[in-house]
Amino acid sequence: MNTLHHGFWTYILFRKKKQFIQYFVIGSMAPDFIYFIMFFYLLIKNLLLHLFGLSNAAFSLRHAVHGLFDEPVTIVLRQAGHSLFIWVLAFAAIAAISRKMWVNAWLAFSYGWLGHILVDLLTHVQDAVPLFYPVSGIIFRGPVSYYDRHFFGREFSIINSVLIGMAVLYLILEKARKKRRAKKNSYTAGQ
Repeated sequence: MNTLHHGFWTYILFRKKKQFIQYFVIGSMAPDFIYFIMFFYLLIKNLLLHLFGLSNAAFSLRHAVHGLFDEPVTIVLRQAGHSLFIWVLAFAAIAAISRKMWVNAWLAFSYGWLGHILVDLLTHVQDAVPLFYPVSGIIFRGPVSYYDRHFFGREFSIINSVLIGMAVLYLILEKARKKRRAKKNSYTAGQ
C-alpha cells in the first residue's frame, strides 16, 4: 500500500487514542521512510556529481527514482522494516522495557508498524519481501497489488480511493456533529 495511505488508515483506526495517534501513524509509515531518505540522498549525490563534473551521465530524475531500489542500503532496510521477525524482536524489547502491552508511545509506534507489515503482506505481489528476514528468505506474495494492474492494482486503487473519500466525508460529518453538539451544550448551559 502507498505510504500515505498506511498513515491515513491507521489514523482512521486509532484516532480515538488521541494521546498516541501520532505514534501509531508514524509507526505505520516508518518502514517506507527509507525510500524518501534514499531518494533525497541519491538526488543530492547525483546533482553534486553532475555539478562538479564527476559524472558524464546527464542527470535524470527517473534514474534517481529507480536507482534507489538497487541500492544495497535500501534493500537491507526495506527487508528489515517489513520483516515480522525484526518486528517481534523490537516489540519484545519495547514491551520488556515498558512493562506493559498497551499503550505507550513506543508500543503505539510498534502497533502501527505491525499494521504496515500486515497490510503490505496482502498488497504486494511481485515486490514482496521475505517476511522473516534475515532468518528466512521465504516470501509470501499477497493476493492483490496496490499498483500492478496484472494483480488487480487498478481495482484496488479505485476501491481504496472510494473508501478514503467515504472516510474523509465521515470525518468531516463527525467533526461538524461534535461542533454542533458543543455549540448546543454551551447555549443550553448559558440559560
